[in-house]
Amino acid sequence: MSLVVVMTTMIANAAEYSVYFDNSTAKWSKVNVYGWNGVDFGTWPGSAVTETTEEGYYKVTVTADADPATLGAKIIFNNGSAQTADLAWVTDGIYNQKGNTGNLYGGGSVEMFEFSIYFDNSTANWSTVNVYGWNGVNFGAWPGSAITEKTAEGYYKVTVKETVSPAGASVIFNDGTSQTDDLIWVDNAIYNQNGNTGKLYDGTVNPDPDPDPETGVTYNVTVPVGTPACYIAGEMNSWTQQEMNKVDDTHYTLTIENATKAMKYKYSASASWDNVEMQADGVSDVQDRTWSENDVVAAWKGLTTTDPSDPETLTYSVTVPAGTPACYIAGAMNDWSFTEMTKVDDTHYEITFENVTKATQYKYACGDSWDYEEVTAEGGMVQNRTWSANDVVAAWKATPSTEPEIPETLTYNVTVPAGTLYCFIAGEMNDWSFTEMTKVDDTHYTITFDDVTKSTKYKYSSGDSWDYVETWADGNDVLDRKWSESDIVEAWKSVWTSVSSVEVADVKVYGANGVLCVRAAEEVALNVYNAQGMLVKALVVEGAADINLAAGLYIVNGTKVLVY
Repeated sequence: MSLVVVMTTMIANAAEYSVYFDNSTAKWSKVNVYGWNGVDFGTWPGSAVTETTEEGYYKVTVTADADPATLGAKIIFNNGSAQTADLAWVTDGIYNQKGNTGNLYGGGSVEMFEFSIYFDNSTANWSTVNVYGWNGVNFGAWPGSAITEKTAEGYYKVTVKETVSPAGASVIFNDGTSQTDDLIWVDNAIYNQNGNTGKLYDGTVNPDPDPDPETGVTYNVTVPVGTPACYIAGEMNSWTQQEMNKVDDTHYTLTIENATKAMKYKYSASASWDNVEMQADGVSDVQDRTWSENDVVAAWKGLTTTDPSDPETLTYSVTVPAGTPACYIAGAMNDWSFTEMTKVDDTHYEITFENVTKATQYKYACGDSWDYEEVTAEGGMVQNRTWSANDVVAAWKATPSTEPEIPETLTYNVTVPAGTLYCFIAGEMNDWSFTEMTKVDDTHYTITFDDVTKSTKYKYSSGDSWDYVETWADGNDVLDRKWSESDIVEAWKSVWTSVSSVEVADVKVYGANGVLCVRAAEEVALNVYNAQGMLVKALVVEGAADINLAAGLYIVNGTKVLVY
């Protein structure tokens, strides 16, 4: 990212001054500019930048009687969360905040990394190879993007630039018609879809089998046909059953951080030692394992496996969230129509189909349309299922009304991230306007509404607009909430940094070299926040006080103060 400053057209007694921001590395979806000491673009995160040059730089222009550079103006480019360092406004030059003026460089606080995966097309032999991704990688609408880059070994190579690893994301390779299974993205690793090794490759012909213990050990195992799931328990996880990731019907994998190859472990077909691995005779125990390139399980204790491609009579059993009014199943066994299941109790349903296979795909819903399909606990998409002894639904996309709710008086309680200055609620109860909540303590807020129902939708915000709405910790959107006894906000899209001023006569606050100086004729309470809205100091001053602070912009009772 580069910061370039140029003086342009004269207007009357004033002049236009412009700066340019290179967003090619950070790739922010929106760019804001925040300034002080001679330029003011409003409260944090400042003003959105929309003008761009032919070269693709974001352009910011101010009209002033004096060059902002002579005033020592400072600016920060940001996207509401990530940001550059404090940048000095320099006329006809480029400022590098790292102190190397020969390097045309701007926002060094954002560091990007390349991550690659590789696809072996030697078996499928598709004439066109596309990649489609979700949950951390996006290559566009189905069938995704065409891949043209190849390695020397002939693997198709896909590379993304991100600030964090997309490990855990999912991809599907396809030719627009045929496709692989859903594949889990592993750091710089390739999945061999041929299924003849059941292991993860790293894009070389002979992968290094010795991963760094600090980055973890990857366990790969081939299991008997018909295995419903696979778990691993050993010294690396205190001998607790940890579910592995399914590669295909007979292969599972899992990377465990801080594991070493000397640690002992065993596999199980369930989260119980009742189904621990056995010798081929199904009777003799298997000794504790230590790491090998690929493990093979011969049989499971107390579990008879069948080929998932053999048609049979199968009972589908599912555990659903409390309050579920009904449960439906839709899949290849019923032409993806919605068949109502039999209720066992308030949280369990089941249904039996004849002449189906364990490989048959399906999903659950709490109503007879996709409006009510199952989602993850975070509200994300659930991939098509294949049969298991007991399924669990984490949440529903929506729940159909069964009978009219009776409005009541409800209190909304929420726990918010540290440093939150205000909390607002917006929903159907207040026409989606923003109502400020009552502060209980630094991380808890509350409010009560009359004549609302528990299905009334709402969201929280740290400010009085959607610019400050709540998000998940990974920055993804939060679905509209419905009442619960206590909500938790993981993160804000942006933190509102507006602070009410305290009206006290004869109070002077100014910055010096590493010091915030306060001169008060009478006792005054001061709250000092940094530019990101985090509370730094809370104190009471009478007379003179010099407070040691790191260089930067601070907001003291609503007033911007620069410590240099």
